Amino acid sequence: MPFRWMAFLRLLGPLTFFITAAMMICRPAARGLVAIPLVVLGAAGALLGLVFLFTGVRFRCPFCRRWGPGTIEVKGRPRMECAACGTIRCEGFLGFRIVKEP
Repeated sequence: MPFRWMAFLRLLGPLTFFITAAMMICRPAARGLVAIPLVVLGAAGALLGLVFLFTGVRFRCPFCRRWGPGTIEVKGRPRMECAACGTIRCEGFLGFRIVKEP
C-alpha cells in the first residue's frame, strides 16, 4: 500500500463513529441507507486486516517508490523504514505532512 494512502485512509476511522451516531438518530426506514457506508468500511477494514496479517505491513516510499516494512505509531500514524531514504513518518496536526529522517 502506498504510504500516502495510509496517511489519508487512517482518518476514515472517526467517520464510522459519525455514521453510527447517524444511525441512532435516523428513522428505521432510513437506517438501511445509512448502514451501507458502514458495511463497506467494515469490509475494507477486514480485508486490509487479513492482508496485513499474512504479508505484514509493507508501504511504498513516497519519495523513491521502494517498498519497505512499516509500523503504526502510538497516535495511529504510519511510519516506515526505507533503505534509501531512512525513516518516513507523518507529522502535523492531522498527520498530513510526510517527512523523511536520515
